[in-house]
Amino acid sequence: MALSHGHVHIYVYESFLRSYLSLHENDIDHTFSELRTRAGDMAKRGVRAPAKPKKAPNAQPEPEEVASSSSSSCDSEAAGPSKSTPAPAFR
Repeated sequence: MALSHGHVHIYVYESFLRSYLSLHENDIDHTFSELRTRAGDMAKRGVRAPAKPKKAPNAQPEPEEVASSSSSSCDSEAAGPSKSTPAPAFR
């Protein structure tokens, strides 16, 4: 059965997701209700989202840092050679 790109998501939803979501609908609704209540309570108390923890000096870079550094190095390579440091290698 060949599906166009525009209809694949409909097939996936109808074939797999609809029955799963229907089966767990009450649990999902209950969880969202709890989260909404907690968020409202936190907003009333003025609780802020936790700050991003500081990394140790020898910590591995975050994936988005690697992606941004590799995309920026690609941009600079197109402009010509530069003396910037290369993106860290993964082990």
